[in-house]
Amino acid sequence: MKVVFVAGFFTPVLDKLEEKFADQIKSRNLVWIRQTGPDGGVNPKEFRENFNDRLAVGARDVLVLIAALKGKEYTMYRIDDVIAAATRRWPEATITVEHIKDAGAFSLVTSRVEAVFPSAPATESGISAKQLRDKISGRILCVRERNHTSFERAFQRAGFSKETWAEFFDEEVVDHGEVNLVSWMKQKSKTYSHIIYSWHGLKYIGGTDLECPIHQAGDARDAIDRFKQWITHGEEGD
Repeated sequence: MKVVFVAGFFTPVLDKLEEKFADQIKSRNLVWIRQTGPDGGVNPKEFRENFNDRLAVGARDVLVLIAALKGKEYTMYRIDDVIAAATRRWPEATITVEHIKDAGAFSLVTSRVEAVFPSAPATESGISAKQLRDKISGRILCVRERNHTSFERAFQRAGFSKETWAEFFDEEVVDHGEVNLVSWMKQKSKTYSHIIYSWHGLKYIGGTDLECPIHQAGDARDAIDRFKQWITHGEEGD
């Protein structure tokens, strides 16, 4: 099994990868590792957990692309330790590491990933405006944590037009700990017909008595897929 890790790059790199490799990201053959914070650097804990998980389930041809930011060399040492330990544990795995100095080098990163997955399929088509009009009365609220991918971009990558976004959807960005999320969501459910919620960086809203349906998942794309399932099959998104 081939797996590519893209670690410590700026968010626009993820946006480009999601445009071309949505299926690989969903299947976790392409794994995005976030930065530690606004100052950059690879998140070592997140890398270790995901790296060991993929190797444990059979990854044997592994490429690691790391943003090697100046002044963050200490994170490289920690990543090197993780890779060295994994090499001892899974000696049959071939692990290639490439350090890239520009954390915004989306063209270079995309080309490296494309060399591993040359036949990445086109993005799937979305739901038509007519389908939404037939099923929805009122606007739809999309909620995410500030540092995660915007729903507008995620909907466009899922095949929805800009016009559809403008006609049906609003987006609210929430900082972790900023509000009582359950109470805030209950208030919002009084004025929206549906809520689509990406809970990464926030928390899962389970068993909450909202006044409208909620379609939730860890990331925006999975939450959108749940919403699309409700549109096409009439199943609850939660």
